[in-house]
Amino acid sequence: MSEREDASADAESVRRTRTTAADGRTVAYAEFGDAGGDPAFFFHGTPGSRLSGSLLAEAARERGVRLLCPDRPGIGGTDPLPEASLAERAADALAVADGAGVGSVPVLGFSGGAPHALALAATHPSRVSKLSLVCPPSPPDAPTGDTAAELRVLSALGRYAPFLLRPLLAAQARTLGDAPPETVASLYGDPDGVRAVVSDPEGVFETLAADFEAAFRCGAAGVARETRLFERPWGFDPGEVTVETAVRYGRADRNATATAARWLAERIPDAKSDAYDGDHLTAFLRARGDAVAELS
Repeated sequence: MSEREDASADAESVRRTRTTAADGRTVAYAEFGDAGGDPAFFFHGTPGSRLSGSLLAEAARERGVRLLCPDRPGIGGTDPLPEASLAERAADALAVADGAGVGSVPVLGFSGGAPHALALAATHPSRVSKLSLVCPPSPPDAPTGDTAAELRVLSALGRYAPFLLRPLLAAQARTLGDAPPETVASLYGDPDGVRAVVSDPEGVFETLAADFEAAFRCGAAGVARETRLFERPWGFDPGEVTVETAVRYGRADRNATATAARWLAERIPDAKSDAYDGDHLTAFLRARGDAVAELS
């Protein structure tokens, strides 16, 4: 484990563990919050890893939630699953649930974790009791609104030149490998916005830097695969999701826009939605307490 991962883990007393999927692959995950609390899943963003669950640790402890945070295939400590669909990638969480002895659980998906949470709910409805989506993107055929330029580039590559994604993301990971944590955090939002809403912004920056590093620990293939999948048909209709769903988004988010989130909320039957001030990261930090509260 890197020094950044060690620092993040020590700060939040993360409980790290592994399990085995039905196909024999290793699935890594972390637990945060109340070890004896109600179990729930957190699906990390893209790029991201199980370590980002530490940003929810305090809220989970306060609300009696045992938060299970799996690495998806090819990310962090989880073995790759080449050519898997969104639903197949998300289904690794079922191995974690089975190993932890839990059945139907609520799922919180942030950013790139939201399509995976939706896929799990659409394909395994008996295992998902409710959904809490924060700053979710929309499918490629849905409106996206004013997306940031760098996200538009990744979107175009995912659709038309996916073979370029892996080397591009690998180069980004190398460039940011030794960058200050605040620089890494700026991928997700304005650091000044973080300073405005949390008492320990440097701790958030350190967590995000460790999270980014862990996402690329096994190379860029896993992150590239996810980025490509977001720009292909998702393999299910969000309108097929029947579990109770809440959608939360940032009014100024240009990574996963308010337009995309509102489209999803309108598509999912009886979903409720709430808007928060700020960009992608700031809105997540503002919304995290409310999102975790719904999991208990």
